Amino acid sequence: MNKSNSKHTELKIEGFRFNYQLMERMKMCEMPASSWVVFLTLLSDTDSRGILRTYSLSEWSETLGISYSTLYSGFKMLERCHFVEEVIINDLPYLKINEYEELNSSQEVSYRDKKSLNYFNVPRSLFDTDILKSLVHKHHVSGILFILNLFNRFRNAIRKKMMRLEYTMTKLKELLGKRDGKDIREFMTILKNVFDIEIIECEERKCKDDKMQIRVYKYSIIFRSVYLQDPDVFNFRQLMGKYGESLTHFLDTVGLNHTKKDTRDILIAFRQEVMAKTTHFEQKGDRLLRDIFMISLSSIEKQFTSLHQHRIKKLGAYFRVTFRDWVNKVMEWDTTAEERIHAYLRELQFNT
Repeated sequence: MNKSNSKHTELKIEGFRFNYQLMERMKMCEMPASSWVVFLTLLSDTDSRGILRTYSLSEWSETLGISYSTLYSGFKMLERCHFVEEVIINDLPYLKINEYEELNSSQEVSYRDKKSLNYFNVPRSLFDTDILKSLVHKHHVSGILFILNLFNRFRNAIRKKMMRLEYTMTKLKELLGKRDGKDIREFMTILKNVFDIEIIECEERKCKDDKMQIRVYKYSIIFRSVYLQDPDVFNFRQLMGKYGESLTHFLDTVGLNHTKKDTRDILIAFRQEVMAKTTHFEQKGDRLLRDIFMISLSSIEKQFTSLHQHRIKKLGAYFRVTFRDWVNKVMEWDTTAEERIHAYLRELQFNT
């Protein structure tokens, strides 16, 4: 895509919607961390009406590595506070997120004569990490809210081509409800599952035992571009049409149990890890995609069949790591240094 076309293309976070009003109501109900995580899974699986037709709490328990009993208690709290209920459609029971359809029927809200979107997007890739498991284990509700607010802030920042946000240590302590800098450093370590973290202001001090200590005053949190979606470049329906059937056939042949969500997660991982890097190879782009896809599948088949008791809990995350391992290797095999330089320059031009 040339530069002139890219100006008319809005980059946005790849993921599912979280409505502001629903978020504010949950804050008022003082939900536990497990309820916040369950609600994120509900939002991820719902249709445009707020109906969940194939939702499985036990599958999410396996995916996230969080005990079923913990998630179930979080789900029951959502029920008691009327955020979710069971409804009967055509004599079959389904779950429904209350007021989801009504709140999302209007995508814009007016505030002080200014219009803005009434939702922000949460990356589905969040479920491929252990960040939610860590925060639930620590009962860290403020940590979950901080991450959700980051996605909201980045939604606005990305529109202005800003990919980083800065926070002082004092502000982080206030937002996270922590007094100790050690707690903030531990949280930043957890946050590295989703964001890149840089220390931009610090001071080195000598302790009483002559050991050096680094005191951090300000962090920079950087949004990873792989979680962005450019609808003109990465059309998911086209991707599903091109690779979906081959992927499903492969999973069935190898014997990997999978759901529709697994297929989607794998193809999103392919788009983010592979297509984002090969799209600027004008003449070899399609061949690179095909080669990386087939080599990755072959690699996974060998790994799976060599370990008879091997079980993969998070297919999306497993495939993501494999795609990431092979993309640079195949690009180095199939392209020249000159072609890689030209592709890099085209990427820079596209992003300016």
